[in-house]
This record gives sequence, C-alpha cells and structure tokens, in this order.
Amino acid sequence: MEMDSSFWDDFGPTIQNRAMEQILTPMVVQLCHLLISVERRDVQNKGLAPLQKVSGQLANASEELVRVASRLAEDSKEEWLREEMKPVAESLTLSGKNILLVTEKLHLQPEYQGHWEELVATVQQILVDTKKVLLLDDAAAVRRTLLAASWCLTCLEALEAAEDSTSLRTSLADLAAALLRLGGLTARWARDERLGRARHRLGCCVPALLAA
Repeated sequence: MEMDSSFWDDFGPTIQNRAMEQILTPMVVQLCHLLISVERRDVQNKGLAPLQKVSGQLANASEELVRVASRLAEDSKEEWLREEMKPVAESLTLSGKNILLVTEKLHLQPEYQGHWEELVATVQQILVDTKKVLLLDDAAAVRRTLLAASWCLTCLEALEAAEDSTSLRTSLADLAAALLRLGGLTARWARDERLGRARHRLGCCVPALLAA
C-alpha cells in the first residue's frame, strides 16, 4: 500500500496559477500527512476522526480546484481547453466524492485491507487529475504567450515597412502594446531565473518605445 514517488516529481514547478496555488499548497500537505499516517497505521491507532477530517478537507479542495479550473477554461474561450478540461474536472469531482465514501467504509470496517488500498488509489487519482489540470493550464498559457509573441513579430514587420513618421509612430505604439501584452503573459514564469531576466529586459524596452 505504497504511494508511487513519481507522483511528486516536478509537482511544485507546474503550479504557476496563483488561484490554484492557494488551493494546492495546503492540499498537498494534507495528502502527505494522510498517506504517511496510513502507511504507519497511525490512523488506526489514534482513531478515524483525523482521517475523516482530512478527507473532508481534500474533497472540498478538489471541488474548489474544479471550480477554478472550469472557470479558467471558460474564460479562455479556447474550445480545445474546455474539451480537455471537462473530463479531468469530472474525474477530480468523482475522486473527491469517492474519498468521502471510502472514509465511511473505513469507519464501518477499519480492519479491512481493501478499504485502505482503495483510499490510497483514490488519493493517487486526485494527484493524477490535479497534475493534469496544472499541465492544461500551463499549455494554455504557453499558447497565449506564443500568440502574443507572434503579434510582436507582426508589429516589427509593420515597423520595418513604415514609410513616414505617422506610420512609424503608429507601428511603435502597436509594438509597445504587443510587448506589454507579452510581458504580462510571461509574469507567471517570473520565478524562473532565466525567464525572469528576459522579462526584466523586455520591461526596460517598453518605456523607451512609448516615449519614441
């Protein structure tokens, strides 16, 4: 009844969305405590009340994550994201309900090994679905960033083709707006050292363009 350690690999770096981070940080701590307690059999020694409490918290956290993820998918107006997020959200919702059900089973039959195995399997599924949500959110952000970068290139081409001062000023203003958009989208990766330096250089360029 062991937890596959690969579920934890690179989990933290994928949490770039602030709303999700506020949900997931305590959620992961709760999962760790629950799994450690189950593995050591502390739950059986101390009673099931702590387990029921943590399971309820995990179910609530899963439900909140589904709400945030679904709202992000809808707000993005990207059909591919809505389609891919829907089954993941449904699975996460089901796992949140299942963890409450299996806790009730353990309350009735704490000695039955199958219930403990079902508990660990449910927790694993919550982690799998959670990571899928994070990866989808990250993929959507990358797509938006690439589109913004493409807009910057288009503005540069227009700037290169400018033939008079009016079109030059217009192209510079468009480029500044495009760079601001790109800078805003890359804010989610600010904690990445290399991307952070690139964002700083980008930010230094925009005021000069606006003043041109």
